[in-house]
Amino acid sequence: MTPLYPAMLDLTAVPILVVGGGQVALRKVKGFLAGGGRPDLIAPTIVPELAGMAGPAGLVHRAGRFLEGDTRGYRIVVAATDSRDVNARVGAEARANGAWVNVVDDPTASNLTVPATVREADVLVSLSTGGASPLLARRLRARLETLVTPGLGRAASRIHAARAAVRARWPDDEQRRRSFWFSLITDEFLDLAIAGNDEEVESRIESCLSRS
Repeated sequence: MTPLYPAMLDLTAVPILVVGGGQVALRKVKGFLAGGGRPDLIAPTIVPELAGMAGPAGLVHRAGRFLEGDTRGYRIVVAATDSRDVNARVGAEARANGAWVNVVDDPTASNLTVPATVREADVLVSLSTGGASPLLARRLRARLETLVTPGLGRAASRIHAARAAVRARWPDDEQRRRSFWFSLITDEFLDLAIAGNDEEVESRIESCLSRS
């Protein structure tokens, strides 16, 4: 298998195109929106759920078939139609134009793979099996969902908010800031966060700040 390089991308200003309007395209669009992207859509028709989110999300949908030149100017292109021939043409043109390409029914024609992802607030975990087994990826994701819980997401957001207070308290002492975080984020703290014990999580943060 080809070695892969993992990365987290800021998609807020990246031109993205999804060709297709079915359930697979819907999943791809949801993923891009969660990551800050606003993909354009090309498909004769799109499923009702996708149509319902397109307007509020400010997505552009061109109701028609894929035409030569449609991928020009895009940096990420997803070929997600129900036609292998169309997907192949989309992928070939997009790669020739220098785009990152995900052809949903042909990993060998892709230079971008979308990993299985678990997201809760500021916590984002992605995994890939390198195309070896989609089922293995789904099983691993199910395991991760027992760890990346809503409670952990809330704890991460609270930690993010506390960073300003920690920086203000020790603006010139990086070692002291590191010591604070190591004293706070212990295995026990993680267990409390995963379990959704928000009150105890908040108490631990306040206690560490007070002791410091």
